[in-house]
Amino acid sequence: MSIQRKLLIGVIIVAVVFGLSGISMGKIKISCFVRSYTLNQESPWYSAKKIFEKQHPEVEVTFEGLGYDESREKTLISVAAGRGPDIVQLDYIWLGEYVRGGILVDVTDWLNADKKLKEDILPQFLKSSSWNGRYYGLWLNTDVRILGWQKDPFRKAGLDPNKAPETYEELAEIAAKLQNPPKLYGYFFPLISGEATCERWYSLLFSAGGRIFTPDYKHAAFASEAGIKALKFYVDAVNKYKIVPPDAWESEEVDPLLWNKRIIYAFDANPWAEGAYQAGWTKEKYDYEFGRSLLPRLDGGKRATTSGGYIMGITVDSKHPKLAWEFLKLATSSENLLGFFIAQQRIGTRKSFALYADKLREKNPDYDLRIEALKYTHFPPGIAKYTKILEPLYTAIQKACALKETPEEALRKAAQKVDEILSE
Repeated sequence: MSIQRKLLIGVIIVAVVFGLSGISMGKIKISCFVRSYTLNQESPWYSAKKIFEKQHPEVEVTFEGLGYDESREKTLISVAAGRGPDIVQLDYIWLGEYVRGGILVDVTDWLNADKKLKEDILPQFLKSSSWNGRYYGLWLNTDVRILGWQKDPFRKAGLDPNKAPETYEELAEIAAKLQNPPKLYGYFFPLISGEATCERWYSLLFSAGGRIFTPDYKHAAFASEAGIKALKFYVDAVNKYKIVPPDAWESEEVDPLLWNKRIIYAFDANPWAEGAYQAGWTKEKYDYEFGRSLLPRLDGGKRATTSGGYIMGITVDSKHPKLAWEFLKLATSSENLLGFFIAQQRIGTRKSFALYADKLREKNPDYDLRIEALKYTHFPPGIAKYTKILEPLYTAIQKACALKETPEEALRKAAQKVDEILSE
């Protein structure tokens, strides 16, 4: 065999080998852990995937839908094993834990380099996506708590069905008069062994002028006069007025109770998204059946509510963090999120959402009310040990409401346990 022929065969073999290896490598994968409900419509993930993969033919974006607790557990375990996804959806309250645990990539330099994006993010959400002055993700959406009530009991009693209670004490008095337990209870807030019990109670704590922690986050601050006043209202609602249904101890799901006419007032209500929208109700019918307003305030206190929501972050296991960042910018843009917000009745964290206000208002009768509520909102602290302090606090709320301890005693004991956790 001639030298030229041998060289030609060698070139062909090399070309075939490299060609096959290129095929075996396949496309660059960008994997995402997201909440299952976010996959129920085209926006935000499938719409962003379609555009991004067209812009980057070498990339394939994949999604795994997870439940709330499952998403945190799987993220912690997979990243600890060095097999985490490129992108994760995390509850805002997990931010400190994820950063301190070395799970998230610092995106500060990328965000600072994109001045248009950074200036578009509302200040409170820009700040709340940071840890020790560094940024670790982009907000997907937020939410904000409002009050809802069914109007029929008011009409039957000859009362104004459109009048919102100014204070929680007024709410309790009215609810006690209108209820008819066990068929119809006056008011709902969760008392479960979970974060929702604490988070809903914070609105009353803030209304009374209280804090969860001291400004340096080294000590609990909720065992104060404000905290005692806030918890005393809960205790009175359960035991004096008897307006809280047994369901409160078993589930945080309030809208099915409101929709099925089992409660009058509902904290954190969203009957439009949880029933009326799917049922094809007109806005007129919705307004006739349900009232909505800003949350009341405690007597002598100020108006307050709370917000939560989700941040999208990039994990340290990502082999292509810059590509993941580019995908997140597209997926969390106002234009791409519009369909998701219409379908899920969520609220945006960008100034540019004002461009779509008419569309959002058209599909969500409570849009303007929730935007108004953001003026009074507070965020639970996203500190690293936040998830650990929840059990002492919700246990204190439960014990006080069950009359096993006074509000003062329950909060004092919880504060001691939280201080121990914070000092570890």
